[in-house]
Amino acid sequence: MDNIFTYSFLRERNVFFIAVLFEISSFGFYFLHPYLAVLPTLLILSIVFFYYAFLIGPLPWIFLMVIATGLDTWGRIAGGVTLFHIAWIMSIITVVFAIFSRNYKLHWNFSINKYFILYIFLASFSLIYSPNKLEGLQLIVITIALYFLFIFIANFIESKKDLLVVIWSLLIANVFNSFLTFYQIAFQNVLYFGRGTVESSTGEKIWRAGGTFYDPNVLASFMVVGTVLGIALIIYSDISKKHKLLIFLSVVVSIVGILATFSRSGWISLTIGFLAIMAVHKKKIYLFYAVSVFGLLLAFFILFTTYGGFIVERIFSIFDIYKDISIRTRLGLAISSVKMFIDNPFLGIGFRGFPSLYPLYVDSITPTALLYVKESHTLYTLLLAELGIPGFVVVMLLFTQVFKDSLNKLKENLSPFYRAVYVGNFAVFISLIITYFFYGSLFPDFNLIWINLGMIYLIKTDRKKQ
Repeated sequence: MDNIFTYSFLRERNVFFIAVLFEISSFGFYFLHPYLAVLPTLLILSIVFFYYAFLIGPLPWIFLMVIATGLDTWGRIAGGVTLFHIAWIMSIITVVFAIFSRNYKLHWNFSINKYFILYIFLASFSLIYSPNKLEGLQLIVITIALYFLFIFIANFIESKKDLLVVIWSLLIANVFNSFLTFYQIAFQNVLYFGRGTVESSTGEKIWRAGGTFYDPNVLASFMVVGTVLGIALIIYSDISKKHKLLIFLSVVVSIVGILATFSRSGWISLTIGFLAIMAVHKKKIYLFYAVSVFGLLLAFFILFTTYGGFIVERIFSIFDIYKDISIRTRLGLAISSVKMFIDNPFLGIGFRGFPSLYPLYVDSITPTALLYVKESHTLYTLLLAELGIPGFVVVMLLFTQVFKDSLNKLKENLSPFYRAVYVGNFAVFISLIITYFFYGSLFPDFNLIWINLGMIYLIKTDRKKQ
C-alpha cells in the first residue's frame, strides 16, 4: 500500500506536465532578466522544503507535542504561545492536508465519544449559571483541543517504532527533568520553578524542585507516566537486552527524580501504577525485583544524602492528616466541594465555579495560611460541586469504559511488545485515576491523560501474535 503522504499529483504524466511548465517558466523569465530564470527553481525548492519540513505528516508534530508537554514552562515562546500550541496547529494542518490530498479516512468512532460529548455538553450548559464563565469557556476549548490530540495519536501512531518514539520522548523528558531537579535542590537558584517547601521536624526547610513544571506535583504526575511505561516494557516486551538496559537506567533516574519532587501524590501514583502492572503478571518474582530496586534507591537517599530525613518524614506524614498542613488543606477543599454539592446537587454551581465561590464555603479545617489555594485537589468532589450528579456520573462512566476497554485489549492474543504497551497504559490510567484524588485540576487539561487514552485506543497496529 502506498504511503498516505504520497500524492497522485506527483505520479505518472502529471510529473511530465509539471516539468514542461517548469521549463516554459524558466525560459520566459530568462528573457525578462537572466537572474529571474532561477525563480521557478527557487519556487519548486521552497514547495519541496515546506512539504518535507512541515506537511510531511502529523507524526512529527505529535512527537513534538509529547516533547513540549515535558518542557512545560520551558516551552513558552511568547506571551501565552507555547511549543505545544505550534505543534498542535501544525498537526491539524497536516491532518487536513492528508484528508484532502489523499482522501485519508480519520477514525472517529471510539467507545468513549458519547461520554466525552455529554461531558462537554454539561460543562457548556452550566456556563449559563456559572460565576466563572470565561475560565469555564477557556477550559472547554482546551479540552476539545486535547481530544483532537487523543484522536491523532489513536490514528497516526501505527507501528512499534512510533510507540517507542513516544515512550522514549517521555523517558528522555523524565531524565532531563530528574537531573534538573537535582540541580535545583542542590543549588536553590534561578532555575528553580517549583513552589512550596518541605520542613523537617527540626524546622529545617528546603524548596521543592519542579523541573520544567510550575508545580512539583504536576512534574511528578508527568514523570510517573514515562516511568510506568518503561517498567512495563522491561517486564513484558521482547525488545533487546541492551534496549531494556537503557530503559532500566532511564527508569531508575526517573524514580530518583520523582523522589526528589517530594510529591506524596506522585509517590502513591507510581506505587499504584507498578502494582497494576504486576497484577496482570503471572511471575510475581518481578515484584520482588522491582521492590528491591526501589528499596535500594530509597535507602541510598535516606542514608547517603542530606534529604533522607525529609523523605522519611514526608512518607509518614501521609498518615498524619491533622498535623500535615498540605493534607488538611486538601481535605478542607474537598469538604468545601461537598458543601457546594449539597447546595446544588443536580446542576452544580457551574463549570469552573469552585474558585469563585470557594470563599463562601471555606471549612474550618483549612489552615488559614493556605486560604489562597482556591483549586480543589480532589477531582471527584470537584465534579459533584461544579456539574452535580450528572457530571460526576458521566465522567465515572467514561473512566469505567476506558477500564473495560483496556482489560479487553489485554485479553487479546497480543505480541509481547504490544502486551507491554497495553499493560503499561492500563497501569498509567489507573495511576492517573489515583492522582485525581490528590490533584483534581489535572483533569481534563493534562495533556498526558489524552496521550494515554490515544495509546489505549490505537486502531492501526499489527499487535497480534504472528
